[in-house]
Amino acid sequence: MISTLNVKECYFVYHAPFANKNKGKVGCTKRPRKRLAEQGLKLGHDCEILIAISSKLPAKVVGDVEFLLAEYFNYARSQHYAIGR
Repeated sequence: MISTLNVKECYFVYHAPFANKNKGKVGCTKRPRKRLAEQGLKLGHDCEILIAISSKLPAKVVGDVEFLLAEYFNYARSQHYAIGR
């Protein structure tokens, strides 16, 4: 479990079922409020946080988790998180 004191030290993987013209997406960010606002999404309304991952893990691992979840929801993969940073 992640305490609220450690939230700033996490990656957040989020799910937005209707983000792109009724096609969903799975994304990853360290700053969910900023990222979701940039995409015009509201937490709890348009999207949900699926998982918080310690930033002590490499970005490649986080991107791989994002890809696995996108595959689970049958969404197209976007750019890998480790490359887009």
